[in-house]
Amino acid sequence: MISIYRYESPIAPNLHIFRETAMEAFPMAIVGFAVAFSVAKVYSVKHDYTIDGNQELIAFGVSNIFGASFKSFAASTALSRSAVQESTGGKTQIAGLLSALIVMIVTLAIGFLLDPLPKSVLGAVVI
Repeated sequence: MISIYRYESPIAPNLHIFRETAMEAFPMAIVGFAVAFSVAKVYSVKHDYTIDGNQELIAFGVSNIFGASFKSFAASTALSRSAVQESTGGKTQIAGLLSALIVMIVTLAIGFLLDPLPKSVLGAVVI
């Protein structure tokens, strides 16, 4: 039987879980931001533009709060993805959007083949 794979509908945050995990999540958020900011700094120096740490922090916060409503993994930076995008000539966020759309289309088209894999393996997909 063929089933159709869909993304889940958004849900309201569970404040009980938030209280239980806030102390463990805070250091992980700091490390994630530090990695993301350092990668952004490397490419800003390489391509001669400035970055604002406050703007980066707000962007990560908003994207992770929004993503949590869809039960997504926390967003951070992947140096390997940034390096591939930069080496292939990607200069804007449209290149990242296109790579994310390709991953989404592939997961919707052949998601049934990924069912036996543990979620930790799926989390390693670099978008």
